[in-house]
Amino acid sequence: MLIMLIMLIMLIMFIMPIMLIIIMHNIKHTGTEVIGGGRHVFPFSFQIPDRKIPSTIKTPVGKIVHKMKAELKQPMKLTKKAKAHFTFVSKADMDIPGLMEPQHGCKNKSVKVFASGNVLMDVYTKRMGYKQGRDLKVTVEINNCSTRSVKPKFILYEKKSYFAQGRRKVCTKEIFNEKIETVASSNKETVTKVITIPRELPPSILNSAIIKLEYRLKVCLNIKCALDPEIKLPIVVLPASEVPADFGFEEFGHPNQASWNITPQKPAVPQPVDPPPPYGAYAMYPSFPDSDKHSDDL
Repeated sequence: MLIMLIMLIMLIMFIMPIMLIIIMHNIKHTGTEVIGGGRHVFPFSFQIPDRKIPSTIKTPVGKIVHKMKAELKQPMKLTKKAKAHFTFVSKADMDIPGLMEPQHGCKNKSVKVFASGNVLMDVYTKRMGYKQGRDLKVTVEINNCSTRSVKPKFILYEKKSYFAQGRRKVCTKEIFNEKIETVASSNKETVTKVITIPRELPPSILNSAIIKLEYRLKVCLNIKCALDPEIKLPIVVLPASEVPADFGFEEFGHPNQASWNITPQKPAVPQPVDPPPPYGAYAMYPSFPDSDKHSDDL
């Protein structure tokens, strides 16, 4: 009986290495690799799906973030997880209706308090969509048939809308505000104003169900003792340059590092590694001050 037990143990010791080799061979063909101890670097890259994904944005009220997760699984140990955020800027959506078409708005205002007559205002822009850093040319025709003088004012502002639980919260912030010379009573005048879209201005976000970032051009006339007539036109801010097709993570590690293999290695001697920079050292998201104007609707 003892002899048979010894022979069984020897048979198991002979078969186990063969089974291990077969298992390792199968693992290699299933995409799961087993590596030895030491430090290993795995360069990789990936392509962002060609879909209408909203751009990254972070505000005091809400945010849209993009991140990548990685997991390291080891037998009989807890899975180690890591994540990294990255800034994503979506491509310009050229399918927005009226994006490249001229815009026009008009307003007829009657002046009755301590004055008489009416003021007619027409506002024209070449199109709705403008890239970051480009000039927005606004033409205003003013026909002042009243007994009061009027002063045109140009305002470019952003409008952020947040949607949750069937409700909407709106925040606005002025980007540009300027008045020009007064138009005298009983006078007709055409005024042209060029507004440069700031290059650092975040592109419009119109394809998100929770956050919408829009821009408006408002032209109004200041009239004493009367409600100021105003015209609002939508402005779509497009990214200054298209996002490359291979936009994504760069390869980790040294660029000249040799490709890795699955041959077990000897444990490497620990090398001193510089500590990572603080999390706030880099501005990953377009930031907005907390002094935005808030309203329930606009």
